[in-house]
Amino acid sequence: MGHDPAFVVRQAVSATGRRHGVDELVLLAVSGGADSLAMAAAVAQHHDLEPRFGAVVIDHQLQAGSDAVAAQAAQQCRQLGLDPVIERQVQVRTGAGNGGLEQAARLARRAALLEAADHLDASAVWLAHTREDQAETVLLGLLRGSGPRSMAGMRRHDGIWERPLLGLSRALVRASLAQYGLQPFEDPHNENRAFSRVRIRHDVLPLLERELGGHIVEQLVRSAELFRDDTDTLDAMAQQWWTAQGQLGVNALHELPRALRTRVIRLALLESGCPSPEKDHIDAVDHLAMEPRARGPVRLPGMLQARRDRTAGLITIVPR
Repeated sequence: MGHDPAFVVRQAVSATGRRHGVDELVLLAVSGGADSLAMAAAVAQHHDLEPRFGAVVIDHQLQAGSDAVAAQAAQQCRQLGLDPVIERQVQVRTGAGNGGLEQAARLARRAALLEAADHLDASAVWLAHTREDQAETVLLGLLRGSGPRSMAGMRRHDGIWERPLLGLSRALVRASLAQYGLQPFEDPHNENRAFSRVRIRHDVLPLLERELGGHIVEQLVRSAELFRDDTDTLDAMAQQWWTAQGQLGVNALHELPRALRTRVIRLALLESGCPSPEKDHIDAVDHLAMEPRARGPVRLPGMLQARRDRTAGLITIVPR
């Protein structure tokens, strides 16, 4: 019984669902694709879970007919008994701190999901990432030189975000759909090799599997867990420092090792409303703090900038 795909997915959903109480609302991020639809179907089969489950369907408006796809996904969620089910259209804007199309779509989607969760007073938003998504994230972080946080991958529980399927293979999750008779939407973007993640999925990982003897996904996931142990410790130390200081004092920053200093800067950027600060942004603010002759301001996402107040000896994050 434990090898039945639908049963395994339901078990994963149950384990995460039991973190929430009877008065809570949990929102599922449903695209209409196989993974999120399988997650929604598994939730619908668990009548003994205490929280209420709703869904948010995001229309990125990046291809013709996307509104019809979103409407179909929303209808499937309603048929499964999810309530409320809401649809959101987003504008995906590249450049100006939003990165390329993949990053810009992710930022727009997360902003819409957060807005929906806030509007409906939801306690969590579930994302349907699988084990392969985790491996792809780790490999992308490694290839981009993004540092240990990216290579630590995604967390199963990360604030409002929860990923109940993160320990399951994509093949198993999609196989579970066969028992529900649901037809998923196959996003053509998932086959477009113009996107880095698609090339990782269809070209790089299969090549590594062939050349290095398999189990690459499992090894990448295991590496992420090891990185996460280290980053969690450093992040906790940075949070303790930031809670005590509450500001980016240049002299105080000079006393920190770089591994802690950059984490403190990241916390300050996030608290100031900077969405998803990248390594380049953090490094630029670090340079502004550490180099006496550095000139600002540093342009940041979210129409913000970092300035050095030489009189007060502070780095401040202010609107542009």
